[in-house]
Amino acid sequence: RRSSDLNKNATILFQKCDNPAASLAHELLHIITQLNGYKKIELWTSPKLDTEDFNILMAALDNELQHHKFYNQFISYGYKDKEFYVDSDKYTEIILRPKINSYIKSNNISLIKIIPDFLTTIGKGGHISEESKKEIIELFYSINNNQYETQLKNIQLLIERWSLSDSYDSIDIHKKIILEIDPASSFGSGQH
Repeated sequence: RRSSDLNKNATILFQKCDNPAASLAHELLHIITQLNGYKKIELWTSPKLDTEDFNILMAALDNELQHHKFYNQFISYGYKDKEFYVDSDKYTEIILRPKINSYIKSNNISLIKIIPDFLTTIGKGGHISEESKKEIIELFYSINNNQYETQLKNIQLLIERWSLSDSYDSIDIHKKIILEIDPASSFGSGQH
């Protein structure tokens, strides 16, 4: 499933899945979120951060920020936590744990490389139980001997506050998160 907003037209594509109504609702909520003022950032630069890692981060942020903004509305329609993501979400924890263990063993991984997986972990809904999420978050904190714990906590708090606010301004929240990753960054963006 995927949604895109091109020239004020929305296209939703999805394939066979266990719950097509929930999948359609999820994608419609992406579009509604954008109609409410969420701007997808389509051009970004960071002279200090690795381009590939930065592109992965920005794509993950775009998707996950929208999820945080509309999750409660999705649930209010009567859908369940486990219906919020694609069918393969049931494997997310199985995929995440070895990745996090490799991050911990490396003892030299950059913050920008772990944030997309951290965003997945703190995401609303899905198949990962709240107890497992708490445990996995603690594993993230332990990476590089707790080097990034403060930034990860700050990023989570920024996202929680933003998701509860009435604002759909995506530029400011992106800037704040990038500055958590690299306080010396200058944020350049063009937006849709």
